Amino acid sequence: KAREAIPTEVSSVGQIKDALRNRIKPDNSKVVAGKIASLHVINNNYTEFAKRVEELSDALERSLIIEGMTQSKAHEMAVEQTVKVCRLNTRSGLVKSILSSTTFSDSKDVVAKMIVEQNNQVKERYNNNADNSRYSNNGSRHNGNNFNNNRNRSSNNNRNNNSNNNSNRGPNSRSNANVRALNAHAPQERTLRAEEMDN
Repeated sequence: KAREAIPTEVSSVGQIKDALRNRIKPDNSKVVAGKIASLHVINNNYTEFAKRVEELSDALERSLIIEGMTQSKAHEMAVEQTVKVCRLNTRSGLVKSILSSTTFSDSKDVVAKMIVEQNNQVKERYNNNADNSRYSNNGSRHNGNNFNNNRNRSSNNNRNNNSNNNSNRGPNSRSNANVRALNAHAPQERTLRAEEMDN
């Protein structure tokens, strides 16, 4: 670009500088900020996303300085723009809050913080799902044991009831047999008494 910007005939170094300033200009800060805002994480490729954010953040800082802003203010605005794009690229409310409440010294720190917190969220979600599945399996196992215990209890109760019925049936059956035996001997006794009276 510099070779193309320099005229074929130059008479001084100042002329070369002017030609370079006029032909080689960075993008306007608004254009760079728009490019940053349009960045998205594609297919969970955070490496490419981080690379593009850092490049455009540096470009924004340079543009702001060329436009007359102080270096410290330009750096601060570049970091703020990075925080905004990182918040747009996460669905987690917790990660959004962390990015908004943390003070960052560099754009690289913002991207790194977002990636770390995203990974923490995924790990916590996985651990919670594992704990829930373990709890549900234990619950179903306990329910099965309770069912078996109840079934064993009911069968034991039935056995006890049957044994009680049999034991109750025993004395009654013996008494009934005695009554039948007495009734069987009763006619013979009446006949003997009648014969004695006739004699």
